[in-house]
Amino acid sequence: MNTYQWYKDRCKPLPSSYDPTDWEAAIRLSQQWGDEIPVGVIYRNNRPPFEDHLPTLKKGPLVIQTVDRARLAKVMETYG
Repeated sequence: MNTYQWYKDRCKPLPSSYDPTDWEAAIRLSQQWGDEIPVGVIYRNNRPPFEDHLPTLKKGPLVIQTVDRARLAKVMETYG
């Protein structure tokens, strides 16, 4: 059912008059699905991304960072 042709017939680019900073319009548009499927930038804001609020992530993902086991041991001792 959801073939290339099915999507091609339904996907419609957002009009140039669409304002991607309008949160309420973006919510309404995101719920649209069926005979027409809107495609394009539905919502954009100027806030910094979530990761920018966490200094630890500036070094990269946690999974590739090393663990200071001595410091961790001191923290864990406070819970004992």
